[in-house]
Amino acid sequence: MRPWERRSFTAFHIVVAGTGFGYLFLKYMGNNDSPFDLIQHPWQTPLMAIHIMAAAGFAVLFGILLRSHILPRLRRSRPENRVTGLIAFSSFITMALSGYLLQVSSSPSAVQIWMWTHIITGCLFVVIYTLHLVFGKRIIKARQRTRAMP
Repeated sequence: MRPWERRSFTAFHIVVAGTGFGYLFLKYMGNNDSPFDLIQHPWQTPLMAIHIMAAAGFAVLFGILLRSHILPRLRRSRPENRVTGLIAFSSFITMALSGYLLQVSSSPSAVQIWMWTHIITGCLFVVIYTLHLVFGKRIIKARQRTRAMP
């Protein structure tokens, strides 16, 4: 994986996760007691717009990483960091699909199902991808130490 791919994916990850958690917080924790307002907070709508637009770029970068990082690693015989990678991969696919279906569903029950699927897999992806990055850096450092030893 090239450094720009990792940095771009991580930057989009931070923007999408931040706006997603921000939207979730404002929607369910916001305290707007007016029965006439459809939103809980004025920032709710801009956060959702940024979240959806950034998610499109995030999906494109995921496709780039699929080709340059994920598929080549699956073909390798070394299973380093594979568990977190596979969990991150499957949670990303489920998160992206449920996010799309959440936007196009019209049935209230379907919206609830896709919303909770999106929230759960989104939270799982944030945690697992972060662990995947941390474990990956540790593996790289350990390799560098063993190469440096005579």
